[in-house]
Amino acid sequence: MDPLIGRVLDARYRLVAFIGEGAMGKVYKAERADGTGLVAVKILNEDCSIDPALRERFEREARALFGLSHPHILDVQDYGVLDGRQPYLVMELLEGQNLEAMIESGNLDPQLALRLARQFMEGLAFAHSQGVLHRDLKTENLFVVRRPDGVPHVKLLDFGLVKFVDDERWGEGKKLTVAGSVMGSPAYMSPEQGTGGQMDARSDVYSAGVVLYEVLTGAWPFIGESRMDMLKQHLLTPVPPLRAGRPELRARPELDALITKAMAKEPGDRFSDAQAMLAAFD
Repeated sequence: MDPLIGRVLDARYRLVAFIGEGAMGKVYKAERADGTGLVAVKILNEDCSIDPALRERFEREARALFGLSHPHILDVQDYGVLDGRQPYLVMELLEGQNLEAMIESGNLDPQLALRLARQFMEGLAFAHSQGVLHRDLKTENLFVVRRPDGVPHVKLLDFGLVKFVDDERWGEGKKLTVAGSVMGSPAYMSPEQGTGGQMDARSDVYSAGVVLYEVLTGAWPFIGESRMDMLKQHLLTPVPPLRAGRPELRARPELDALITKAMAKEPGDRFSDAQAMLAAFD
């Protein structure tokens, strides 16, 4: 049994069940000690907690999400440190599945795909308006819950690679990654991200274009046998038309145009930010 089950964090949250884990930490279901409901608690792993860069990245995510209150962004409610060593985030508890799982199950028709895409773009547009870049946008980080009325509702998750556009304004004077280093998910990386270049809101726009392509066709626009092969395609290969993956979308040339612009090789040829891309949906 997980030794943390049953622990009470800072006299406020009792861990009751293990939910899942990622590369940097574990997520638990917890009860509020005051009896006001359930939450999710994300705890940084011990080995990551002693790494200054990883700990700072986790804390950076907390600061970013505390400043982003939006219906389509995960709600972070509290922050603390377990036993003086392991930072943790307290978040709203979500029940549902991520977009990646929905695509794999085949439960995503084009109309629903566009509705969900618009929702995550609204969340991303708000983040951009607050000077926050996500830098790891992918279907795995887009979670779909069902509202009480049964309508699917997207939440944008995992701001672990977040960057503040104006680092000085947010009190972020130091860099967390070495210049030229590459972090993120290869299938969704913009050319500049894949080569360790300077990123801005247009880099998130590129990744949003990949996500839109994937939710509409069920596949990534570029599929490679290696990280390098994937990167070469992002750098050099034109975006395949949607009809290549879903013939019935042949009649929607405006969607091809939107994705092609979002995924332009040169940042200057893309939408300036998520709000500009969102406007193109109308």
